[in-house]
Amino acid sequence: MPEYVWGRNPVLETLRSARSVKRILLAEGSRETPAVAAILEEAERQHIPVETVPRARLDQLSHGAVHQGCLAIVRPRRYATIEQILAYAARKNEAPFLLILDTIQDVNNLGSLLRTAEAAGIHGVILPEHRAAEINATVVKTSAGATEYLLIAQETNLTRTIDFFKKQDIWVMGLVGEAKTEYTKANLTGPLALVIGNEGRGISPGLSREVIVEGHRCRRGGSGAGPGGGPPHIRASPAPTILHHPWHRFQISPLESPCGRPAGAGRWPTR
Repeated sequence: MPEYVWGRNPVLETLRSARSVKRILLAEGSRETPAVAAILEEAERQHIPVETVPRARLDQLSHGAVHQGCLAIVRPRRYATIEQILAYAARKNEAPFLLILDTIQDVNNLGSLLRTAEAAGIHGVILPEHRAAEINATVVKTSAGATEYLLIAQETNLTRTIDFFKKQDIWVMGLVGEAKTEYTKANLTGPLALVIGNEGRGISPGLSREVIVEGHRCRRGGSGAGPGGGPPHIRASPAPTILHHPWHRFQISPLESPCGRPAGAGRWPTR
């Protein structure tokens, strides 16, 4: 079954990516903007057919979304594996920089996070296979097409995934509002997987027990602004700003690391 991407910039970025585009649909009477001209040029270069159709047809296919008179019919998305993501980082001779999203529900939040992840140089994003927003056309549009450049994996059990990363010497850090070390002061050199929680409840309790929070073990309990008396979690809505923080500005010596662990220990170089 085909999938759709709509919006001028998302369609253009999809054309420029490795994803297979079957056909481009343009609304009748659409004015030729620089973005539309670039789409037509790229479609011609790749020998992708372009059709002009009534705007109502695009309204129907996009379920009334803002499509800007442009829609691409694409092949179904192929998700990556975590092994492929780690291999990609290794090919670049960089320490893995990963993003784990814990049951994000809102497609606009997911798109914003993915857009920021791509800009921040994330090697790959891990999503839960169930009970979370999926990558659809709205996510592609909100991400401004960043979804087409990111390696994105779906995993059935994030706890097992985090355990696998730990065995690969990857430092797993969850964003929790109450912790001894602020994220801007944490040592983020070396292999890193950043966990961002759900919009409402933050990081789920099962994952909280597995991650290292802001360079320290999870501090559960306390005065408790978080669910169940636990620490308040930094949720998905403000997380893009945090993720986009210039990480390299506060990286410190690769010989130093929270909890006494040498940053980049094992087979990965430091970032």
